Amino acid sequence: MAIDTGTVIDAAVRSDQINSGGLPIDMEAKTYKLNPNAYPFEALVRAIGGKKGCDQMKHEFRERRLIPGSVNLTAAVAVGDSTLTVDNPTFIKNDMILVIAETEEVLLVQDTSITSTFDVVRLSGSGTIQNAAVNGGAVIICGESHAEGEEVPAAYTNDSISRFNYIMQKDRRISVTDIEEAIKHYDESEKRDSDRAQAFVEFKREQDLLMYVGKGSREIVSASGPRRHCMSGVMEQFTENAIDLSGAGGTLTLQALTNAMSLAVSTNGGSEGRYGMFGVNAWRQISAWPKEYLRDQPGEKKTWGTSISKFITGFGNVQATYDRALSASYGLADRFFLMDLEHIQQLYLNGAPVRLFMDIPNLSGLHSKVDAISGTFGLQVEFPELHVAGKGVK
Repeated sequence: MAIDTGTVIDAAVRSDQINSGGLPIDMEAKTYKLNPNAYPFEALVRAIGGKKGCDQMKHEFRERRLIPGSVNLTAAVAVGDSTLTVDNPTFIKNDMILVIAETEEVLLVQDTSITSTFDVVRLSGSGTIQNAAVNGGAVIICGESHAEGEEVPAAYTNDSISRFNYIMQKDRRISVTDIEEAIKHYDESEKRDSDRAQAFVEFKREQDLLMYVGKGSREIVSASGPRRHCMSGVMEQFTENAIDLSGAGGTLTLQALTNAMSLAVSTNGGSEGRYGMFGVNAWRQISAWPKEYLRDQPGEKKTWGTSISKFITGFGNVQATYDRALSASYGLADRFFLMDLEHIQQLYLNGAPVRLFMDIPNLSGLHSKVDAISGTFGLQVEFPELHVAGKGVK
């Protein structure tokens, strides 16, 4: 077998004619990593709402609310009527003062057996209703008006309600051979450390997405017996205040944002402000708002066009940020959420938070090393009426 003497090069030697194995690769000393703020919602909830350890994968909790101070008419009221028909008669008791909001007429309940239809008189103590009111109108409950010398009326109250969320478990394996770990790299963190870092970011990005789109479930079919869980996200749990701007041209204005805030804070309590997570469509529109919408506060330095951190509305401040998870890549570019983070918490099973396990004994061997990111997490949203889910922004 003839020995390869190499290619004979006539004239000057060009760079493309040299054996590339003898040249070092032109490479940065450190590999560039695409490591964006890939999970801002998860990070915010963890930082502000905190994390709660739980004893079961099904975490149950209770909520207690005030008895509502209004009901709605379920039948129109005509002049001369002596009864009202409402949607929640259990809120009404005898001798209570009621005000029909539409007509401002003040009435007194005179009925010891309240059903959906009950007797009322004018506040003077007698007489029928003098003003017509439409079906669906609000009736304000002002509580009992006590007559001198009467016995204290019967007690009444309401009970707490029970709710639950599922906690889910999630794993991500990272593996490398002994040779890969031993060979020289330009960047010593290139492989195993880089794999760990990237896997963690991707793990958290997926957790961030689940906090939006997850549907709470528990099933035993896919694994033929063992339980598999999925956590519930805010799109499933924000059930009370839903806004769809698609019918209004998909435009998010400061006025629309103020209206959204009014739904969450006007009568329901909670924190004074809200934290807003905005998708790419909403953030693009917000960035184009007129500069006069930005209000300067004494002693605060403001910049416009680079970072917007707070909007001031008549119903409280909105601390705002953009979440790249709410983008066209995931079909969520039209979404935005206003959240009371004091009533949102991350959940995890006690003893099993998200963490990195290195050199797992029963998976690692002589020629390979296995790490894994593993842990449990879920999301508890208290009082859905304190939050807003928006969509339809173009």
